This record gives sequence, structure tokens and C-alpha cells, in this order.
Amino acid sequence: MNKYRIENTNNNIMRNYLLTCSLQSKKFLTIEKMMKNTLILFFILLTNLSYGQKTEFKIYPVDESRKDSTLYKFVEILKEVIMNKDTSKLYNMLDENIISSFGGGIYGKQGFIETWELEKPDSSLVWGLMKRIIDMGGVFEEGGVTESTQDSMSFRFPYTTSTKLFEPIYKKNPDYDFDPYFTMICIKENVPVYKRPNKKSSFVGKLSYDVLCINYNKKEHYKVDKTDGNREWFYVSTLDKSTKGWILYNVDEIYFLAEYSLIIEKIKGEYKITGFFPYD
Repeated sequence: MNKYRIENTNNNIMRNYLLTCSLQSKKFLTIEKMMKNTLILFFILLTNLSYGQKTEFKIYPVDESRKDSTLYKFVEILKEVIMNKDTSKLYNMLDENIISSFGGGIYGKQGFIETWELEKPDSSLVWGLMKRIIDMGGVFEEGGVTESTQDSMSFRFPYTTSTKLFEPIYKKNPDYDFDPYFTMICIKENVPVYKRPNKKSSFVGKLSYDVLCINYNKKEHYKVDKTDGNREWFYVSTLDKSTKGWILYNVDEIYFLAEYSLIIEKIKGEYKITGFFPYD
């Protein structure tokens, strides 16, 4: 829910309230009842406003690839390449100096091939990872990742690693350290939060597109739910601390800020993949 929806909701509430008051005044509504209705209205508006404020700490899904028809075509071709595990076509879509790891100093096409073991394409993990983050959607960013494109525009998948989308949250939380290894993004609606690391535990809330802080000091962090694919539990809190508890990690619901980013840039007039790397 954005501020415009909240304003519309509040306007509807106000209109309904005034209409009710008008009708009731014709029936000689007592002062006590008028005061009671006013208090109810105030509570409703306050609740809507509080809910709206929480959106300051959320990052909603977005995909800007359709804003550029040439980029969109490039991405659609890349999707087919991924589906068919076509190493030859993927190779042609890579920039000569593609970055596979900053920390590991892995650059160039050969480094990419070795990193993802593309000599055996059927078993390479690159296809699943690329598909996952492209399906999430991406955004345009100022500045590229190569020396020649630092002053140009780039396109980044997924949207969850976008500096642009984080900017409003940075400004509202200048003292918070957004450490990628301690930050998650909820990428779905109504993800349950549990009181304890057990699916039979009581709920303490639900998450929808929230930015989350991870608390690694909880000893139960290493517990797993043996009945649910050995997925890992994490103790998290929203930035406003309104929700704290345990979530069961699911790749379709949660994205670590330190996970992979795929960068596409124009090199000599053609779109190329210039980076596919984690935060390292």
C-alpha cells in the first residue's frame, strides 16, 4: 500500500463519516454520540497512517527492463539461452572483461567459464541462479562496473541489490549499517514470522517486502526443520523493530543483500553482461 492508496482510503473514510454525521444530525444525534464517532474516526485514520509509515522500510518488486526495447530484447534472448543452457550464445553475450568476483579478482570470459564450470553445462549452477534473479526484475542504475562505463547507465538484476531503491531507506536510517551479510529482503507477501524456530510455534507477524536485519547471535540459528527440506532458520527484525522473530529461509521468499547481482551495460553500442558476482 503506497501513500496515494492511503490518502484515497482516508478520503473515503472521511466522506462516509461526514455523510453519516449529516444523516444522524437530522435525527438529533446527541453530543455524546458525535464525540464517540469522532474518536472512532481518529483511531481509524491513525491506524491507516501508522500502516503507511511502515512502507518506508520496504522495497517493492520492480522491473524496468521494458523501458528500453533493445535491452528488453537482450533480456528475452538471455532467458532463452538460460532455458536451453546454451553456452555458446551465453559466451557471446558476455563482455570481454566480465567480473565474476571482486574479492577473488576473477575477470574475463575464461574466469567466468571456470567459475561456473561451463565445460559441463548441464550440471552448472549458473543457469538456475541467473533465472532466479532475472525473474525477480531489475532496475537502471547510474554508473557501470567497468572502468570505461563508470559514468554510464547500467541495468542491475535483481532489484533487491539496487542502490537507487535503497536510497530512501538510507536517508531515513543514516546511523544503520546496511551490512550485506546481515541484511535480507523479503520478496513476497505474507511470509510468516514465528516466535520460535519451529513451524508449530505461534505467529508473531507476517512480512511483505520488508528490509530485515539478521541476528546471528541466536544459538538456534543453526537449527533446521527436518520436515521441510532442511531449510535454515534465521532470527530477524524489521528496521522499525515492529516485528521480531524466526523465519524459515526459502529462496522464493527471501533474498540476501550479499547474494548475486547481474549487470548489463552498453559496450560500444551493444548490450553485454559485464558482471555476475556476489558481494565479496
